[in-house]
Amino acid sequence: DLSHRILSVAAVSIKMFQASFSTVYRVLVAHDLMQARCPGGAHNGNSKAPIRKELTGPNQRWCWDISYLMTFQKGEYLYLYLLLDEYSRKAVQWRIAWHQTAGESRLLLEGGLQEENVLDLPEGARPELINDRGRQMKAKPIQRLCEEHGMPQLFARPRTPNDNLFIESAFSTVKRAPEYPGRFLDVEKAAEYFQRYFTWYNTEHYHSGIGYVTPGEA
Repeated sequence: DLSHRILSVAAVSIKMFQASFSTVYRVLVAHDLMQARCPGGAHNGNSKAPIRKELTGPNQRWCWDISYLMTFQKGEYLYLYLLLDEYSRKAVQWRIAWHQTAGESRLLLEGGLQEENVLDLPEGARPELINDRGRQMKAKPIQRLCEEHGMPQLFARPRTPNDNLFIESAFSTVKRAPEYPGRFLDVEKAAEYFQRYFTWYNTEHYHSGIGYVTPGEA
């Protein structure tokens, strides 16, 4: 389930083998193991991919989404709200809640604006947002926030994870972490874990997508 780059690095760390990225890629291709890892559905032919401008620095495009967290009660879930900077892959803001709501989503985005002092920037220099088409993302409070603060909102196509691939990859990284507990008791316990995790992620995690530096250094 790993990319060829991460597989190469991981294999060295556990002393399984040592090979360059390109060598690992060629071996995977030869064994037909470089197929897409996410299932995709057919498109109706009318939706268009969001136009992604080339990034030259942080706080030019943010992506965000919500992912469920399992609890010890069957059928009950907590939700992790995550706002990510695409250039640096920094976790700009996160929240834990029992429900998926537009109110929680707005608090996530407002927290990011405050954390990064975005409102001090002229409107043309503020980040654009990319998200999927869930009801929280299309809600009026989110649309108003984007309009009020001069931030364009881009929408991924239905059933197309690669349109918002950085946030999807971040959630995958979160849940594959060796220390990830798998289940959480409540909001407080989950918040304790993710406070430690995202501090590590931003300041110690060497990210393959940004040249093996930490998001805080990018």
